[in-house]
Amino acid sequence: MKSSRVKRVSAIFLWCGLVLSSAVLSAQDTARVYRQNQPLQMPVVGNDAESLLGGAFDSHLKKLEKAFADTPNESNTDVFGAVVVNIDDDLQSALMKGILAKAGIKTEPNKRYALVRMYRTVKSKEVPLGRQYQGEGKLLAAKVLYGHALTVVLEGDSAKFTNTAAARCLKRTGDIVKEATMRGLKATIVTQGLQPKTKGTVPSAMDIGEFERRYQLDKPEPIALEYVVLNDFSAMPIPFADARLAPGTWRVAKVSVELQPRKLNNSHWDPLRGKPDLVLTLMLNKSIYATSSQFNNTFEASWNCATQMKMDRGQIVQVSVIDKDPTGDDYVGAIGIETDSIFHYEPGQEIYLTIKDENSSIKSATILFERIKK
Repeated sequence: MKSSRVKRVSAIFLWCGLVLSSAVLSAQDTARVYRQNQPLQMPVVGNDAESLLGGAFDSHLKKLEKAFADTPNESNTDVFGAVVVNIDDDLQSALMKGILAKAGIKTEPNKRYALVRMYRTVKSKEVPLGRQYQGEGKLLAAKVLYGHALTVVLEGDSAKFTNTAAARCLKRTGDIVKEATMRGLKATIVTQGLQPKTKGTVPSAMDIGEFERRYQLDKPEPIALEYVVLNDFSAMPIPFADARLAPGTWRVAKVSVELQPRKLNNSHWDPLRGKPDLVLTLMLNKSIYATSSQFNNTFEASWNCATQMKMDRGQIVQVSVIDKDPTGDDYVGAIGIETDSIFHYEPGQEIYLTIKDENSSIKSATILFERIKK
């Protein structure tokens, strides 16, 4: 098979092997809804039917070869995927026990689990007559997918494992295990039909070319099982920590501003055409939280603020700036952002302030929030 014809499947924040419809709800909701006839793929390990289809399927299927002896329906596929899944509901938890067991992991209620997975499927076989997952007859096994897969199983404390942490481990030039370790996550590698060409590394591969360059592909193995949902049902969520900023107390780590080269009336900041001497003030609504020291002769200022701020909805975080002058301070301007907009960001992200007053000569400003270290 030529690499150029390989279909690429990529989803960083959703498990692309889980072919979910828009009816599936967020793990933060009260229940996740799976809809009738919805296709659903789950990773599997093992070559015998009991491992492949799970103990919830007919126990007389002892050997995979026997399970497929009565079906000639085999199709070639050519799909590559680099995907991430948070195991965030009880159905996923039940169906992924096999791959977690292969990684030597026994699940604990105070832990959360996720998979970073790179795979290539080369063929599929139909499951003869279908085999039902016995959790109230929810799913019907339809196909077994064969190919090559590398899965990094991530494990972390439920209070710290955020709903975006796993996605950040899959970087184009990153080493998945190193990225996970940096984020305080335990990483366990499960390989199926491949090995990294460079020992001691687990590099990301975001397309089939990188995948083939970085991994030795051996004989294809069963790597996934495709189900069809029999009837609508709900699965209970397993919540991850929310990665976003939220109402409460946060540490303002840094404030940065950049000024226009001239005042609004096009005059110079200094009579001798010098640059302004800036002082920044951090405010929430009309309350002053902190004031910077002076930044001399500059159009830009970067202030390591290190100030705690308690935010609620419906407020405005504002940065005001003055130009210090011996003959009298000049007002430069103010720029801010609504807290409701801030709560869409994560700690450590630069947030661009957008609300300017009419007399502001501030070109741009950013603010950076961090979690308060205990």
